[in-house]
Amino acid sequence: MKEKVYYSHARVLEDEAHRGSKPDKDAPRVGTKHLSVHTGGVRDKAVAAIHPRIRLGVDPEQFSRFIADLATYHDLGKYLPDFQKYLLNDKPFFARLKRHAAFGAQAIYNAWQESDKELAMLAWVLVLKHHTNLPNWRRLEGWYNECFENQLQFRDQVKSLKSTLNEVQTDSGVDNLENLLHWPTEDILLALYSWSRDNGDIRRYYLVNYAFSLLIEADKLDATDTSQYLRKAVAKALVDDFLKEKTTEDTTQNNQRHNARMEVISHLDAPDILERRLFTLTAPTGIGKTLTSLDFALRLKSLIREKEGHEPQIIYALPFINIIEQSISVYEKVLNGNAHLLAHYQFADIFRKDEKNPEEREDKEQFIREQQMALDTWQSDVVITSFVQLLQTLIGNRNRLLKKFNHFAGSILILDEVQNMSLKHLPLVGATFYYLAHLLDARVILMTATKPKIFELAEQEILSKRGVKLEGLHQPLELLSNHERYFRELKRTKLIPHLDEMESTEDWADFIVEKRETGKSALIVCNKVQRSIDLYALLQKKIGNANLYYLSTNLLPVHREEVRNSVAEALEAHREGEGPAPILVSTQCIEAGVDLDFDMGFRDLGPLDSIIQVAGRINRNDSPGKEHAPVHIVNMGDSNRIYGKITQQQATKALQAGMEVHGPEIEEAHYLDMVTTYFTGISEASAFNESRDIFKAMECLQYEPINDEPSVSSFKVIEDIGKTISVFIEADEKANEALKAFYDMLSGDLGREEFNAKHKRTFHQHTLAVPDYLSKAKELIQMSSLYEKTEGFYVVPAEEVNDFYNNTTGFNRDKAKEETAMML
Repeated sequence: MKEKVYYSHARVLEDEAHRGSKPDKDAPRVGTKHLSVHTGGVRDKAVAAIHPRIRLGVDPEQFSRFIADLATYHDLGKYLPDFQKYLLNDKPFFARLKRHAAFGAQAIYNAWQESDKELAMLAWVLVLKHHTNLPNWRRLEGWYNECFENQLQFRDQVKSLKSTLNEVQTDSGVDNLENLLHWPTEDILLALYSWSRDNGDIRRYYLVNYAFSLLIEADKLDATDTSQYLRKAVAKALVDDFLKEKTTEDTTQNNQRHNARMEVISHLDAPDILERRLFTLTAPTGIGKTLTSLDFALRLKSLIREKEGHEPQIIYALPFINIIEQSISVYEKVLNGNAHLLAHYQFADIFRKDEKNPEEREDKEQFIREQQMALDTWQSDVVITSFVQLLQTLIGNRNRLLKKFNHFAGSILILDEVQNMSLKHLPLVGATFYYLAHLLDARVILMTATKPKIFELAEQEILSKRGVKLEGLHQPLELLSNHERYFRELKRTKLIPHLDEMESTEDWADFIVEKRETGKSALIVCNKVQRSIDLYALLQKKIGNANLYYLSTNLLPVHREEVRNSVAEALEAHREGEGPAPILVSTQCIEAGVDLDFDMGFRDLGPLDSIIQVAGRINRNDSPGKEHAPVHIVNMGDSNRIYGKITQQQATKALQAGMEVHGPEIEEAHYLDMVTTYFTGISEASAFNESRDIFKAMECLQYEPINDEPSVSSFKVIEDIGKTISVFIEADEKANEALKAFYDMLSGDLGREEFNAKHKRTFHQHTLAVPDYLSKAKELIQMSSLYEKTEGFYVVPAEEVNDFYNNTTGFNRDKAKEETAMML
């Protein structure tokens, strides 16, 4: 008798004439991987990924068995006859009897409920939901208690398996399988009730997310035949080696950079350094934080390997795409092939530079899938990513993101420009990092030029209420302990606040013309896109446009990059005496990490840390003879509507306090004092309600909302600022190619993985988010079928680009809506 073969995956049988086209749902299929091989692969990968120093309240040996069983049982339901028929398109089969996740969930609960009821219930949830997002625990109670159909389905599935039970037990490796195939007792209801109704325990959140991540990452890696990367030792002195090859002038700023780096890495000699988990690095803009933090992380990685016996992953996160791409370049030069560097953000390329061309691979589609999965699961030594990717993985429930949650365990996380986080989220982020370090053995380094009190606010609003005090070794260690001295030595800029509200944009234009010094370059930063466009037009009339530039998110990303490059060249030519002084009108997209150096600045009233970031683009290189370059702060009267009332109040209070002490011009040496004022004394108790509510939802495993209650999924790094539509501008030949590929992907003629690999970056670089209140936006729709498939995606075809877009200021907005135009 021929031995029965069980499959975990299958593919459509294609002939060469139809390869790559959208598969016929009725086409025959062939099994591609034996189920026992897949299960074993998932088990090996998941167990291998467990970090040895987690503190989740579970015995390490027991936790390892638990993760192994999750892998063993997660696809147990695929042994069901109806699932195997469904997989191979062998009709007839019953849809209700092919559902495999719930079947394995009942069995693993029964396997664990006598030894550990908490882990049994957790296993039930994780196997049940391993193809979906993590749910609100209170909904699970309803699923179990109210859906009688689920119980009938399970009993019918057990009956269908009776004749092959011995074969399944042998193939799956599940001992005593017959005794596990019964509907669980009411114990699971009591456990669910307890977990969803009690006061909560944040340990549970990290336990659930960590175990879920280990399972789903291993499942996806094995399903795509993607190798699990084994992190390697990396030389600790790579930054030293890099800097030795660079010739630098003996200037005050370069000396400061060297001294700051030496002070930071000197902390690694402290006898208790490995007991520290939380770090801050506060330093002025231009002091070299990127290289300094990488140097510290590489040396700490080496020390951890030597003393603790494991290889931590370095994860470096930044807020904006343009500075991510700058940092990738720096990291590539420093690492110089000595470590596998992976960049994971919106425009990430799935192919490494040393990879063979995918067209030369025997199985191109399989290779692309492997590369995409390696990217999505951070298979590397060093990762550069965005705040969105990192924070919405850390505080989130989405299956797609949680695949990499387990990489936080034992890692070294560096978050740069942390002042760009929303003020209302600072306590939540700080508390989440504290427990990440405490429970999953991560080291966290927060870097900034303005020292937002993230950990202090976390203690004040969340941690202290749970009996946690940040003292002793739990206290964040400031790596640049005398950072105040670096600030006090700086004389690059001065803030000149003008806090009386201006009446119109034209008043601001006249103010700029009046205050701008002849022959000096200037940076002008507006809060609102519409105001920046109007101000640019007014300045064109008043001073001409020979040396006037415009930059905002109203321009396509591809054109923003061109503007930044043009402005950098114009500034360099001006410094060399070979061109006029450029003037740039911009929005907040210029603030952080952009290496431009203007002679003076103008900034609309906004968050104090954003104001100081703009000052960081003025006299950035501390040029001789340019001490105390002016940065004028004006009040256009809408800061509270854009950033919130509390942010505006705190910024105004800090600036007024600075003027009371130091006079109408506040020099750079005193910026840190204003920052202290800005982050203290927030009087409204409601300021941090959202942080407290989301943290409570994490404790109670309320991943999704019920009746508009706060939930984990409520957290968003980038706030929804109004409904927008996605508009693709077919502005050039590259855009034409990307759009054609997009149509091919929608029709099934091009795989999503191949589109992502070859065309996604170009596609996104030609796409804008446009407020849908703009009346002209309603005219953009070209294809109703495309619109329906993509939920609000519009196309401006090449022949109509001039009607809707220009390369100078971008999308043509409806001026009649000026009063309600919003920042993007």
